[in-house]
Amino acid sequence: MKKILLIAVFATIVASAKSQTLYSVNGKEIVISYSREGSDKIILIKKIKKQDNILLYCFVEKLQNIARDKSCKEEDFLETELECEKIYMN
Repeated sequence: MKKILLIAVFATIVASAKSQTLYSVNGKEIVISYSREGSDKIILIKKIKKQDNILLYCFVEKLQNIARDKSCKEEDFLETELECEKIYMN
């Protein structure tokens, strides 16, 4: 339960048509999960060790920092979000 709450608090939401992909950095790993639209349930997809995909780790960390910044530009967030998605899908 604590892991799910941690993911919910620190995850960055990437919206799609029927579900939301959540990316978060949890210590030395990337946590990728999803939530169906309108649901508060988070389902773990996978965990990736930082050393297994350093590029994705850096982009997810950057995305989280942008999301936390009150003065961030939506354009910066969306560009970084897209990069995370591209890196993860490859």
